[in-house]
Amino acid sequence: MSQDQHVYARASKAAGIGFLVQLILSIAFALAGLWAQSHALTVVGWHAFGGLPIWLILIILYHQHRIERVETLEAEQLARTDALFDEHADDLILAHTRLERIYKWGLGGVSLVLALYLITVGFVRYLSTIGQGWEIIQDEAIRDGADPLILLVLMIVAAFVSFVMARYIAGMTRIAEWQLLRGGASYLMGIFLLSLLLSVAAVFAYVGEVEVLAALSVAIPILMTLIGLEMLLTFFMSAYRPRRAGEVPRPAFDSRVLGWFTSPESIARIISETINYQFGFEVSRSWFYRLIARAVTPLLVFGLLTLILLSSLVIVGPYEQAIVTRFGRIVTFDSSTGEKPMPPGLHLKWPWPISKATLYPVGRVQQLSVGS
Repeated sequence: MSQDQHVYARASKAAGIGFLVQLILSIAFALAGLWAQSHALTVVGWHAFGGLPIWLILIILYHQHRIERVETLEAEQLARTDALFDEHADDLILAHTRLERIYKWGLGGVSLVLALYLITVGFVRYLSTIGQGWEIIQDEAIRDGADPLILLVLMIVAAFVSFVMARYIAGMTRIAEWQLLRGGASYLMGIFLLSLLLSVAAVFAYVGEVEVLAALSVAIPILMTLIGLEMLLTFFMSAYRPRRAGEVPRPAFDSRVLGWFTSPESIARIISETINYQFGFEVSRSWFYRLIARAVTPLLVFGLLTLILLSSLVIVGPYEQAIVTRFGRIVTFDSSTGEKPMPPGLHLKWPWPISKATLYPVGRVQQLSVGS
């Protein structure tokens, strides 16, 4: 595709639509959090607001690209006619300078500010939530009288809008001139994943299980902090990586982890592109990398399934008994005899984190010596 002003004008328009969608989602999550008085919804609203600077810098960048292309075309036309070329050359140099400053300072500045924002907000929200205790977190997961069905509908709509917009923008990034839009698309994909988790939590809340929603009020700030740490690490690593002439820079706010869910290509392709970008040469073409790439996906799937199966097994020793909880409630319960702990032996349960088993050495004599 030719690099004319219409290409960058379309990218600027797409970034403007992404900014509008991000703003609507941010306000929607904030209002939903106030309505349901839910910590999980409130922290997702804070997370959604963090994506606004991404779209704003992309709008400014592509708008400046369009201006630079217009100035270049006009300079070429004036050069043919030898009319007032020197005067127009100053405008062209100014447009180039502004564009270089946006690439050098704008993208990096937004990445650093966003990383610090996510780390700060996520860490503060985590401390303020976990400090209340699990019982209070469950009680304040959603206010009494708030209909979980309404929450479910809102989250499904938010997930649908964010997913469609993220995939649309991700499809545009196949064009080299539009690759920087990938940062906004990946952030929107993160909003989709959080909305999907909240939808599942709303279903559990509808049947009276608010533990999932309470767990998300703790887990989502942790995820925010981890994403911020990833962006911060990428920001510092980018300062030391070699650069090739003419390559499109990949700012740190373009999360590599969220990009796995956004890009229309395979995960292995994204990993290889990330490694090649970081080292500055085609690492993915070596025989060792190709061997690992062919085996890594089956090994990861096998390892994940193995961990899930192992977490479903409970081995109770001959001197122990186990209490199994599901979403925090005791499930080893017999209506005729009351609570019935698991006896010694091999037992099955739901995988972690749905179900947990706690072992108690009830058959072992415990002795405490006081004095000499």
